[in-house]
Amino acid sequence: MTRILVNTWRREGRVLGPVLRDMFGVEVAYAHMLQNSGATPFLVPQPLGSVSASQAIEGFDGLVLIGGEDVSAAVSGAPPTSIGPNASEERDRWELSLLTGALEGGIPVLGICRGMQLLNVAFGGTLLGHMTGQSEEHPDIPDDVSAAFEFRHAVELAPGSRVRNAVGVDCIDTNSLHHQAVDRLGAGLRITGTARDGVVEAIETSDAPWCVGVQWHPELMPDDPCQQALVSAFVSTCRARRERGIPSVRSPILLSSSGRPS
Repeated sequence: MTRILVNTWRREGRVLGPVLRDMFGVEVAYAHMLQNSGATPFLVPQPLGSVSASQAIEGFDGLVLIGGEDVSAAVSGAPPTSIGPNASEERDRWELSLLTGALEGGIPVLGICRGMQLLNVAFGGTLLGHMTGQSEEHPDIPDDVSAAFEFRHAVELAPGSRVRNAVGVDCIDTNSLHHQAVDRLGAGLRITGTARDGVVEAIETSDAPWCVGVQWHPELMPDDPCQQALVSAFVSTCRARRERGIPSVRSPILLSSSGRPS
């Protein structure tokens, strides 16, 4: 069994009656995305007490960092006025710790939307706080959910990159459900996907076994063979690592207490 750790969001909602409940979870599409590629997802909420990220990720074959709220100003370097109301520095730092633990253990990583932005921040990069509405490639996200999910734009992929090798084509159509984006690229990262307006759409590390971030949401395009191929390439790498018993390889990235590389 290929075991993939997936981080969670935190929400309040009403289920089983009028009582407001505090819940951890993920959208169902993330679980289906991994299950369709033969992996088993396990959800990890931010723990209470002294459990470390390294302990949480021990024994797993891969890490998926999902999308969600804005990365906080203190972590992203973006202006505070551009950050949405649900940003959480506490969540950001926990997920950065998960990412660091995976990289230090040689565990493959797939970062999706917010997950890609966290990958950039982990390597010392910064984010643009708000970039939608400035081009046809990245218009303002419509309030209508179906219209938001149906929008597509082209992304050019770098030759020889992991994402290009996974999908098998030079250009793919992707969705666009973000308003933060990569500003200054983190040291040790490579831009491997770019929209026609210049926005960074995919990044990856140069030395980790398999660490890719994509700005779009492949889980929301399950019928697109390119998106399925990307996820399958990630899961296949995770499975091969388990089957071959690859030992942990320590990455040069070490986060300081401020959440930036030391």
